[in-house]
Parts: sequence; C-alpha cells; structure tokens
Amino acid sequence: MTRPIEDQVVVVVGASSGIGRTTVRMLAERGAKVVAAARSAEDLESLVRETSGSSGSIRDMVVDVRDQLAMHQLAAATVQEFGRIDTWIGVAGVGVYGKAWEIPVAEYEEVMRTNWLGQVHGALASLPELRRGGGTLICVGSVESVRAVPLHAPYVSSKMALRGFCDSLRMDLQADKAGVAVTLVLPAAIDTPFFTHARNHMAAAAASPPPVYAPESVAHAILRAAEHPRREVVVGGSGFGFVAGQKLWPRMTDRLMTTKDNMLRAQQAPGPGEPTDALDVPVPGSGEERGHYGGRPSLSALLTTARPVVRRAAAVTAAAGGLAVSRIARRQAPAGKVTPAQHQGTSPAEGPGKPWGVAASTTRDNRVRH
Repeated sequence: MTRPIEDQVVVVVGASSGIGRTTVRMLAERGAKVVAAARSAEDLESLVRETSGSSGSIRDMVVDVRDQLAMHQLAAATVQEFGRIDTWIGVAGVGVYGKAWEIPVAEYEEVMRTNWLGQVHGALASLPELRRGGGTLICVGSVESVRAVPLHAPYVSSKMALRGFCDSLRMDLQADKAGVAVTLVLPAAIDTPFFTHARNHMAAAAASPPPVYAPESVAHAILRAAEHPRREVVVGGSGFGFVAGQKLWPRMTDRLMTTKDNMLRAQQAPGPGEPTDALDVPVPGSGEERGHYGGRPSLSALLTTARPVVRRAAAVTAAAGGLAVSRIARRQAPAGKVTPAQHQGTSPAEGPGKPWGVAASTTRDNRVRH
C-alpha cells in the first residue's frame, strides 16, 4: 500500500530543469520530503530557494547519473536524512540531433550513459530501500521509447533501451515477490529547455514538434503514479497517436513522418543552433521549467486520475485524434517549423538554500545539504 504524497520520501534525479524541476516543485507543494539531485549546484540552489515557502521539505545533492557510486551515495544520504525512500524518480536526460550517420559514436555513448545507464544506476541504488518499504520506481522515458522519429537516433535508442530495462526489471521483481512497482512515463513533446540543451548537428536550431504540452502535465502523471503505480503512462494526446501508429501501422507511420520531410522540418526552427549544450556538462544558469514553446495542458494527464473504463475509452479517442492533431499542427506551422516568436510561457526558477550534498565524483563533500 503506497503512502499519500504528503507522507512520502521522494528522490528526483534530473531536477535542475524541465520535467524534473517541475516535479520537485509540485511534490514540495503537496508536502512531500524531497531530495532533488542533478549535476548543477547552481540550478539546485535556485530550485531550493524558489520552493522554500512550500509545505514540504527539500534537500539537494549534486550527482551525475553516469557515476554509479554517486547514485548509491545519493540513496544512502537520503536514508540517513529521512529514514527511507518511498519513491525514486529518474528524469535525467540528454539529446543529440542530426542524421544517424552524422553523429559521432562517442555521442551515442554519452546519450546511452545518461538516458539508459543512468536510469539503471538509479534503479540499482534505490532497490534495496524500495524493497524494504514496498516503494515505487518511476522512470521517465518518452513516446520515442515506443515509436522512433528521424534525426534522433541516439535518444530513440536510449529510450527504447530504458523501456526494455523497465519491462525486464518489473518481471524480475514480480518473480521475486519484491513488492516494488515499476512505472514508465512516456511523454510526448513537452515544453522544457531540452531542445536548446541538446547537441545539434543540424543546420537549423532544434525545436519541439507541435503539439507541445506543459511540464506540469507530466509532473501530474508522475505524482499520480507515486500514489497509484501503473505499468506505463502516456502523456500528451499526440503520444497516443505515436503509440497507435507504431502498433497498428508502423510502415505507414514511417511514411507520414518522412513524406515531404514532415517530421524533419517539425524538429527544426529558423536560425542557428545553441552554441552550448548539456551533453557533457550542465549549461550554466539553465534551471528553468519551461522552454518557451507555449506548452498546453494535456487531457491525458488528467485521465490518469480517471477510472479504468474512462481511460480506455479516452485512449481510443486520443489515439485517433493525436495523429490528426500532430499533422494539422505541423501544416499550420510555417514550413513545419515552430518559430521563437510563436513561443510563450513562464520560466519557473529553482530553489534556495545551501546544497544538501555532492557526489563522490565532485570536489565537494557528499553529505545531504540543509
């Protein structure tokens, strides 16, 4: 039996920006005890400042998910501070844009080390505590865990590997009667800084293909899963279209994405790409929740709280509507692109306080920061 959010101890890895940052804020607002972890001390400190007025308790710790020892230290520090771990949420992710053969193998490796192996490190570090209390492991994947898109081969590969890991881990835990739930969250295009933080080998800037959903929609689904775990949760109506297209018409979906370069153009915006990226190190001062793409609320996130029969009926409708909305939105965008002038949104900050801790791979001590 899972605890209500206000009674939970939750670790969020990848908390400096985007979905992870939004999730920490919403958990704190609900009264949870939260440990926020990421590579950027600056962004974590601003996150703590911004959530200082919430009813929850927040600690922050600088870690790199690629460092297995650091992840075990994060789990140990959390238990030392709060006595247990109820939910572990893995959100950290990086991306690289470009044609598959134009991306260096070393960059494939870096994406896999963060998006897949980093999640493995987090799962293995948290499992002993999650087993002890019957907790929940939540991994944030992507609709690209199910359906590939062009120009995104390293990211797609990593997210598909993550889905395979979650499926296999779930069965191992069930066979062992471990009492640990494993949920994979599959967001569609979300309004976060991910696209400007990604490494880019394209001539144009990377952009989020419409329709774009608010990060709060994903965070809402994550919080719901922390209280009521499910196998997989799709966020965003277009995401249902992606999943349905892959299951029912994979070859046709390939053609829809590549005919007239539909999906290729939808992932590009006018102007050059960003001069810096987060593939190897954090982008300084980039701790924001949104990426200014005008993200909208997702009906599918609200449906995570609905009864099963309602969810099934809505899923059928969303699967049909998601594909249609995606195609219409791409046609309406100039040349299939989302321009900066069309983007709008707020940029929530990060939190206060002194750092809660730092992983062994950094130069600071590895204690939880108060």
